[in-house]
Order: sequence, then C-alpha cells, then structure tokens
Amino acid sequence: MDRVGHHSVKKMFHALSTVDLKLNLIQELGQAEMNRLSGNAMGRAVIEECSLHDFMRGGEYTWKDVVSKKMRQKEWLSELCEDGNAVEKPTKKRRKRRKGANSGADLEDGKKDNNISKTSVVNTIMDTLTMNSSLKEKTSVGDSKSVDDKSRRSRKRKRKKASGRE
Repeated sequence: MDRVGHHSVKKMFHALSTVDLKLNLIQELGQAEMNRLSGNAMGRAVIEECSLHDFMRGGEYTWKDVVSKKMRQKEWLSELCEDGNAVEKPTKKRRKRRKGANSGADLEDGKKDNNISKTSVVNTIMDTLTMNSSLKEKTSVGDSKSVDDKSRRSRKRKRKKASGRE
C-alpha cells in the first residue's frame, strides 16, 4: 500500500453509501491482502479505518454491526454540526495592523501605494544619515581641540616624571 493508495481506499470506503457496497470492498481487501496491509503504517491505517480486523475475526455480521454503528455516529455528528452552524454566524477574520502602517498613501481601492511609502522611508533614512554626518563634522572639530589639549598635558606630565627621575 503506497502513500496515495491508502488515502484512495479510505476515501472510497467512506464514499460508498451502503453497508453492502462497503462489504464488497472489505471482502476484496480481506482475501489475501491482510498480511500485506499489516506490513506498513499506511496499510494498518486502512485496516483500522475499514475495520478489517473485525471482518477477519468476527465475520460479516460482526463487521456490519461495527460499521453501521460508525455510520450512525458520523450522521449524528454531521447533524449536530449543521445545527450548530445555523445558530452561529461565521465571523469575519480581522487583519492585524502593523505599527506605523499609516505611512503609505491609500489608493482608491484601499491598497497602499508601495512606491510612495518606500520613497518616504528612503528619504527619512537619508535625512537621518545627513544629520548624523553634519553633527560628526561639528563635534569632530571641537573634539580634536580637546584631544590635542589632553595629549599635550599627558606629554608634560611624562616629561616632569622623566626629569624627576634623572
């Protein structure tokens, strides 16, 4: 039993409307296929889904009881689900809004124009970079004087220490 084949067999089993039609399928599977089906996980899934063990051990009547009980449970659940859907209205999914989503210009159809939002982001980045570079130029001139003064002072201290040692 391959990966696609076991799905096909399970779907076919559920698609068959009467127990007699399902019985024909189970008889075909049960004749010589039981050992082959139990050889891998997909085959064992078919055995469990179609109640092949019940057919092989208990016979046709036991299998019919088990399958008819499963069919009644399935019908009951489907009725229950249909009643529940009539009471509750399906809710519309809400989309999460991203922070800062207001930056793009809205078009008539409600979609954002990505080109405008991208250019505004690029402009903001470029403005920030130019501000940082102009600030560095202003501070670097003042900083160089203070660095020069510090280095002069440290050189004087070293000379005094060196002259005191001699």
